[in-house]
Amino acid sequence: MNSIPIQVTELLNYSYSLAKSLLEGQQEFFPFGVFMDYRGNISQRLVHDGDEFPVSEVLIEHIQKDFDDQLASRNITAYSIVYNARVKNEQFPVGIDVVVAKVKGIYDALEVYYLPYQKMGDQLEYLEPWGEKM
Repeated sequence: MNSIPIQVTELLNYSYSLAKSLLEGQQEFFPFGVFMDYRGNISQRLVHDGDEFPVSEVLIEHIQKDFDDQLASRNITAYSIVYNARVKNEQFPVGIDVVVAKVKGIYDALEVYYLPYQKMGDQLEYLEPWGEKM
C-alpha cells in the first residue's frame, strides 16, 4: 500500500484493530463503520436492529448511505466500513478470509482494502494487506 494519505492510514489502523479484537474474541463480527471528524477524532458506528442474524449487505448499505450523507453535509471528513468476506484472486485461488475496509474521504474516490487472515491452531495469522481503487 504505497503512499496512503495519513487520514486513511489512521482509519485503517483503527478499523483493523477493532476488527482483529472482535475476530480474536468472537471469531466473527457484524459490519461496522468508523469515521473521522474535522478535528481528526475517530469514532465507530455500529448498527444493529435486534436481528440475531442480520443480512450484512443491508447493514453495509445502511452505514454507507448514512456516511455518504454525512460526507456530503461536511459533518465528517472520511469513513471506513468494515466487514468480513472471503475472496478469491490470483494470489489466493482457493479463497481466503479477509477483513474488508471500504474507505472514502470528502475528496477521494472509494477504495477497498483487504486484510487476509487464516486460522493457525487457536490463533489467527494476518497476512500482507492490499488495496484497490474502485
